[in-house]
Amino acid sequence: MKAHNLIFRRAPRKTVMEKVRIGVGLTLIWMLAFFFFDYLRFSATEENFSSQDAFKPVMLIAILLLSMFAGLLFTLTERVLERTRLAVRPLWFRFLVRLIIYFFGCKLLMLGALTVMDLIGARESNPLANIPMVEALRSQHYWALYAWFVVIALMLSFIREMDKQFGPGNLWIVITGRYHQPKDEERVFLFLDMKDSTPAAIELGRHRYSALIQECFYELDRLLPEFDAKIYQYVGDEAVLTWNERFIGEQASVCVDLVRAFNARLAERADEFQAEFGWTPRFKGGLHAGPVSVVEIGNRKKEIAYHGDTINTTARIQSLCNELEAEVLVSDSFLNLIDGQNRGHFESAGLHTLRGRTESLGLHRIPAH
Repeated sequence: MKAHNLIFRRAPRKTVMEKVRIGVGLTLIWMLAFFFFDYLRFSATEENFSSQDAFKPVMLIAILLLSMFAGLLFTLTERVLERTRLAVRPLWFRFLVRLIIYFFGCKLLMLGALTVMDLIGARESNPLANIPMVEALRSQHYWALYAWFVVIALMLSFIREMDKQFGPGNLWIVITGRYHQPKDEERVFLFLDMKDSTPAAIELGRHRYSALIQECFYELDRLLPEFDAKIYQYVGDEAVLTWNERFIGEQASVCVDLVRAFNARLAERADEFQAEFGWTPRFKGGLHAGPVSVVEIGNRKKEIAYHGDTINTTARIQSLCNELEAEVLVSDSFLNLIDGQNRGHFESAGLHTLRGRTESLGLHRIPAH
């Protein structure tokens, strides 16, 4: 994706402090897991295990090293699965890949931890003390540790997969009951729809058309972290995205850039799309900002739902993109969130009375290429 496809600045990536907090959090989780492993090991061998044993410097160093290496291995594995074509493979296949990575990665994990412990002289009073490296990696203690690592890693992976099913961050919201009662929020919404979708569906047939949409939304999903966007819903060949109140302000312009970055990525793969489908997809988007009511709905299938005129208005704005020949069409209320310097990229599309509304709404566009 080339820089000239973006007219505004991108959303800031995670700050150093945010990355540090994530790293510390993962390390603490693994430290608790390994403390519990040692407790179970001592209990199984009927050895006395006290708080003094747990907090010996040697024990703390060993567990800290294992936790840091385990957190790194887990993070790298999840990144590989999320940022490669493995992300669109079936769930069972992704768990199989995890097992294979953990089988070899855990050996490197132990090897790295034991090497560092040797270098700093912290391997005494360890179950693997005075055992050659090769023997240590074949020992019963290693295999028990490996099994424990796999169990904890797969549990964490399962939680991450479930979080994806609800939408990133929504699993915790459901658990804590944040939206058990309706709450009002200010949000930005983007309705993305494929241009000329009806002719494409007729020409390709439903199976090939579904495969085309799947490929498009795979590329969209890869962009979401970069622009801090969240998927609210997929509806046919349409995707509904949202941003929280942090983007009701100076970051609002990145919502527009997401549409252009998405189309730029699809254009980069134009030859692939033509070869496989005989069609090059392109999307148009409508943006609007305003108040909505947020509530958790459903019992057998839970969902975080947004209600209010803001949603309906955004859908109506997007439906006018073809008529007004716009790649991105935004409302007055959204344009007001963008700083004056960047507003010059838009041209007025006039006043329009949207279906279901009595008042006219000013619209602004970035022309389609």
